[in-house]
Amino acid sequence: MARHALVYLATSRATASSVVVICALRVRQNDILQWDWLTFFVVCGEPCTEQKCPQCTPIEEADVVDFIMQRKLHEVEPSTGMLDEMLITLKCGHCFTVETLDGHCELSQFYEQDSEDKWVAPRMPNSTHGFREPPSCPTCRAPITARRYSRAVKRAELDVVERNVAGYMSRRLDALAEELLVLDVDASQKNIEKELERLRTLRDSDIMLSSKDQRTMHRRIAERVAAHREDVPPPVAPAIGPEMHTIFKLPTAEKKAWAAVAGQFIRLYTQATEIAATRFAHTASWEAALVALYHAELATVPSNHHHPENLALSRAMDKIALPRPRADTRFATEALWQSVELRLTIAHLARVWLENIRTDQTNRLSLWSAYCAFVLQTASKDARNALAACRKAENHRQSLRAHLFILRTQFELMSLNVWMAQRKPLELETRTKFIVRSRIETVVTCN
Repeated sequence: MARHALVYLATSRATASSVVVICALRVRQNDILQWDWLTFFVVCGEPCTEQKCPQCTPIEEADVVDFIMQRKLHEVEPSTGMLDEMLITLKCGHCFTVETLDGHCELSQFYEQDSEDKWVAPRMPNSTHGFREPPSCPTCRAPITARRYSRAVKRAELDVVERNVAGYMSRRLDALAEELLVLDVDASQKNIEKELERLRTLRDSDIMLSSKDQRTMHRRIAERVAAHREDVPPPVAPAIGPEMHTIFKLPTAEKKAWAAVAGQFIRLYTQATEIAATRFAHTASWEAALVALYHAELATVPSNHHHPENLALSRAMDKIALPRPRADTRFATEALWQSVELRLTIAHLARVWLENIRTDQTNRLSLWSAYCAFVLQTASKDARNALAACRKAENHRQSLRAHLFILRTQFELMSLNVWMAQRKPLELETRTKFIVRSRIETVVTCN
């Protein structure tokens, strides 16, 4: 009986999807050494030296490689070049037909097929499938690392990362929510009266606020508010808390008193904004890949095309064929709402502080009204940016929530302006401008 052993392996490319493998077989019959050659196909890209030969493997060691027909290794014919006959040997040593592994790894979720069942292009996996486990060997459950299934493997790894990110962000938000529960706004309001009683010796002349200083203050406020852009994560506004002296030139004693009243709220606002601005490496990698593919596709679009940017973006998305990671975005949005809510609370406390300042202290009134408006403006700007993002994502529930926050911030700003106008009567021209601006802002908000 002939005894076969694999002693040499060479490869040469046959087609775009397969490699010809030539096995030199040593055959001993009647003590005469002979050489036979066997040619068969394996999948292009798989390491040829690790593939099992159906004729070199003893029959007693042959496992089932075709789960559809329940055929064993020695029963397949890789030389036909058909997917139900070609073999892939995994790192764990188990061998299966390509058709079996294609079904096991759900390759149809990641590639489109033509009428002849050939894989022709990548496709976006079904988003309703939910969390994907990394594909594993049907026999021993060892991870599948075959190159043919790289997209399935990477999608599963991305799901694992997304789950870890969701857990991490959820824990941070839960910790923030627990701290918010123990805060007492009413107690902070009572502390304002105590702190202002200690500051009763402060004179308005202690604050030097010239016309130039006021212009500088409002310019810096506008710059800080403009930093809250739609295309970047929401930045922390240090001028709301520890660095408020960079814009608002209050006496040191008054800044310390304000920190004692609102310090906990400001600290939690900073934490919430940092969570909202968190971006993870896998999201950055996806965005970098999209940008690179977009520019590459844009260079190939004909110059006379009506919408070259849209076409290039569509082609880039087709090539990536994976949805944008959304775990950090979802939790970042929740953190953003927390930061807006905290800023509304801080603005409320600042308003209470403002209303307890004497009318004759005009410089302090100007500083605190500007501070209160600054807090509300950053909250309104972030809510508007979130609304634009929700509209792009067609997230109607979050869009409604953004609208509500915009209305709240605009109402508080208008209320503040009306209160200041009552404290300091305006000229007719200024009052008219204020009314027109309020009407315009109301129309914009409602739209």
